[in-house]
Amino acid sequence: MNAPIRLSYHRESHYNSLVDPYKATVGVGLGLPGHSPGAADRQLMRQGVAASEESAVEKAMLEDKLKHTDWEATNEAIEEQVARESYLQWIRDNERRRKQQSAEHQKPPSSSTVTSGELRAAVAAATAATAAQQAQQCSGGAASPKACCSKHLLAGSPAASVR
Repeated sequence: MNAPIRLSYHRESHYNSLVDPYKATVGVGLGLPGHSPGAADRQLMRQGVAASEESAVEKAMLEDKLKHTDWEATNEAIEEQVARESYLQWIRDNERRRKQQSAEHQKPPSSSTVTSGELRAAVAAATAATAAQQAQQCSGGAASPKACCSKHLLAGSPAASVR
């Protein structure tokens, strides 16, 4: 690979050497044993590519490990949260059962709860009793039974007490 030196002569005053930029010939013919032009560039390129690939693989492995570690930590935190909430729910359920059992054992035989039907019946009975008493009072010597009854009925009626 002894490439000849090419020269160009300019204006009868100086020479320039012509170099092919795509074919490295520097060092050819200088007696360097085993010299191969461009080998250094190819070797540097191979080393650069290998280092880049190694770096990319290490980076991918690190990211994968971080994702896996993050996933494990998240999964562990979720499991702990579920276990904690389950335990608290279990405690609440046990407290509720204990209160119900103690309330059933201490409860008197008659119920102290009044239903809406019982309440209506009691109000109707009280209203009827009041109306009967007022009717007896009005018939006992008032000049006008209508005036007397309407006055007593209005005073004792549930509507009057709401006002």
